[in-house]
Amino acid sequence: MTKNPVFRFFSSLQLTVVLLACSLMLVFFGTLAQVEYGINLSQKIYFQGIVAIWKYPESWYFGKHLSWLGLP
Repeated sequence: MTKNPVFRFFSSLQLTVVLLACSLMLVFFGTLAQVEYGINLSQKIYFQGIVAIWKYPESWYFGKHLSWLGLP
């Protein structure tokens, strides 16, 4: 087993699980945005940018309270 900490970090199972969960959330919220923005705009916002920030829609449950919350 290698002792290089950089190699161990990038080859860890925990990193794989976290990145998989983040990609699933990105696809889920990008799909939900298609209802409000349409396919082309939601694809540009969520999938063609370097950083994606999702805002809680005000029309959803607790939307008035959580609309300030931006999730990268």
